[in-house]
Amino acid sequence: MSDALDQEQVSVRVNQVYRNYLNSLYWGDYYTAHHEAALKHARIFDFFIALGTLIAGGSGLGILAEPNLAWLCGLVTTIALILSGLKTAYNWSNRIKVSSEKVAAYGGLSSEYHSLIEDINFRMTWTDDFEKRFKRLRGQTGKIPKSYDFGHLDTVRQREIQNRIKDRIPYTKWWSFKA
Repeated sequence: MSDALDQEQVSVRVNQVYRNYLNSLYWGDYYTAHHEAALKHARIFDFFIALGTLIAGGSGLGILAEPNLAWLCGLVTTIALILSGLKTAYNWSNRIKVSSEKVAAYGGLSSEYHSLIEDINFRMTWTDDFEKRFKRLRGQTGKIPKSYDFGHLDTVRQREIQNRIKDRIPYTKWWSFKA
């Protein structure tokens, strides 16, 4: 396979590997940000839902013996019920589960791409083994569902993710890299 490729074709293929690696890092970080946001919101919702349940249960047992505080109990209970409904409507549990699965999938993929890149940079040539590994990884990439059922990150956050990757990965020093 590699004997049939001229130097320009090898350079194109190697850069495909590099870009797929950088993309897998990006999507891993992207879903990590989604995961962290979902956890943050879920914790806040859970706290207020638990607080509402505690206060509602406490008043029912006579813990809040002061009748003048009944309005406060009713307000907190109502807020807890609304938050419970929102948590269900926005499907926080599924957001956490899906983002966690995608972080794991892209993390494993980027790790394998990184290993392939290290081997390419060591050999400084393209081999049949590299071709097989790349095709297998590209096939794995295609199997990861590309659903955005929980919204997009804003552009500023996406740029931050890209810039952090640029800062930590010395991609311009890779063998046969082309911008």
